[in-house]
Amino acid sequence: MLKPGGWLCARTPNKWGYISLGANLVPNKFHVSFLKTLQPGRKAEDVFPTRYRLNTISDLKNRFPPERWSHHSYTWNSEPAYFGANYVAWRLMMGVQAILPRALGATLMVFIQKKK
Repeated sequence: MLKPGGWLCARTPNKWGYISLGANLVPNKFHVSFLKTLQPGRKAEDVFPTRYRLNTISDLKNRFPPERWSHHSYTWNSEPAYFGANYVAWRLMMGVQAILPRALGATLMVFIQKKK
């Protein structure tokens, strides 16, 4: 619950980013074994099932109507951590990120303020 003027801030995968699109291609039961290849140091208990239900700006606006909430969310690409162990793949993803439309950013940065 937020008071009027209060902020909801979150960082979550963008449903249309390359990480989420890739996760949707791989069934949840294979995520642990798949991520062992991409991130060899990642522990199995740090891999969670993926369910993208509130991971787009339009989803946020539907759940938090603009009449009652002020939206300041955006997508973002950080360094492609999933490819950090492979220099060629990492460089390739840096190039891909540079040309992708902003709406396909890997991370959704959520900043929503309850109107007064």
